[in-house]
Amino acid sequence: MDKKTIKIVAPSRNYTMTKKQIESKADEIYVDVESGDFKVLSFSRRHKKANGVNIQLRSYEELKKHSDLCHANGVEVQLTANIHYVPQELVDGYINHIKNCIDAGVDKLVISDISVVKEIRKRGITTPIIASSYTFTPNSEMVKFLEHLGVSRIVLPQAISISEISRIKEKNPNMEIEVVAFIGGGNNCGRCLMAHSPMRKDIAMGCRALYDIQYDGKKYSGKKFLDAAADCSLCSMPDLISSGVSTLKIFGRESKNESIPIKLTKVFHFFREGVLSGLSVEQIKEKLTRETLFWQMNWVPRFCENKKCKFHETDITNSYI
Repeated sequence: MDKKTIKIVAPSRNYTMTKKQIESKADEIYVDVESGDFKVLSFSRRHKKANGVNIQLRSYEELKKHSDLCHANGVEVQLTANIHYVPQELVDGYINHIKNCIDAGVDKLVISDISVVKEIRKRGITTPIIASSYTFTPNSEMVKFLEHLGVSRIVLPQAISISEISRIKEKNPNMEIEVVAFIGGGNNCGRCLMAHSPMRKDIAMGCRALYDIQYDGKKYSGKKFLDAAADCSLCSMPDLISSGVSTLKIFGRESKNESIPIKLTKVFHFFREGVLSGLSVEQIKEKLTRETLFWQMNWVPRFCENKKCKFHETDITNSYI
């Protein structure tokens, strides 16, 4: 593996969390910002609240304070503005929201709809655009199309292999590749039409939810038969770097406990530094076992022992339809 580095993109929902993510060595931080166009939702197609906490910055003034802190520490700011579709009557409001966020210091825009990408460029906005996982970019031809529209980075689908990533990067060498490195959607985000609400337990996680199944006269309880996602990419990090991935994205804005996403960032940074210093995956995991109680008590039983490994062949990847 060559000695290229790889960025860690971490979530934040307030100034304190941003400060702690910077201290945990995040390279980029992504946020959502409230606008006056919605009471409950946002231009990132997310609820303003989840699990009883605000998951968005409350104002453009708060975003400015957040951006100044990031830039003072060499960290870039992503704005999630990845609503799937902007109705005509909301287009001007959406563009004004984007411009206000850029004025407040945003460095990159996370967008999921091709028509929105075109509208942003039509309005003369030149800020770098990241095509989110909701865009669903499964092959190199789609990547070429997005590059033609002015997209500079793509977030690849959850259900993709290392060899597929390598082929996409080989055919699109100028495109930055980002992958969801931890948790994320359960199937092909951007093509899944199942309802998903963090506010209602009866809707819950859609394709990631547990289901009771009746088949051939038998009942199977608590099965994730639509869940095609693994959750952790730590052990895949050397292969991801070699395949041309430039950025690892960690989810977690909606976590009840904001210390959890910060711990995730610390673990990913620890692992990255080990990989780049030439340690093997097993050597890094041994160090984590000795030095990080969170790893041994939480991470290993939840992900390692259950083989929830992203990008490597597992029972989960073999179940892809």
